[in-house]
Amino acid sequence: MHINKNFNKKFSFSILGKPIPQKRHRHTSTGKFVRTYDPSKDDKAAFLKKCLLQRDPLEYRWIKPLEHKGYVEIFIDFCMPIPKSTSKKKTAEILSDITYHSKRPDIDNLIKFVLDALSGHFWNDDAVVAKITAHKIYDSCPRTEFEIIYRGGLQN
Repeated sequence: MHINKNFNKKFSFSILGKPIPQKRHRHTSTGKFVRTYDPSKDDKAAFLKKCLLQRDPLEYRWIKPLEHKGYVEIFIDFCMPIPKSTSKKKTAEILSDITYHSKRPDIDNLIKFVLDALSGHFWNDDAVVAKITAHKIYDSCPRTEFEIIYRGGLQN
């Protein structure tokens, strides 16, 4: 195994738009047959496409994250929109300091959406993600910001 100089390689992304939670899988039945489908499939594909457009191809082409032999660490900030009904005074207070978002969607569903969307391209299985640090905060510009760190080396 040859570990290259990119021992702890980092990639950062900022995906504009309201953060999307993972939706529960749905089931339909036709006679005796039950079909299961993922209603988030199209959202995940669009999210992955936005990530792939942001990565630096020159930096990314030298590594194969799908053959990563260590573990992955992720830092995620889910910047949630400030409700339109919020007063100007309260909005100014929210923007003056970090204010955590404690309403739906649940943070675990937001995290699962990101992990599932990137699975198969940035790693084979999200089981290699060993550490996650995530925050849900209010911001005037809704987005999902995250940084992926490959720990333990990437193979050439």
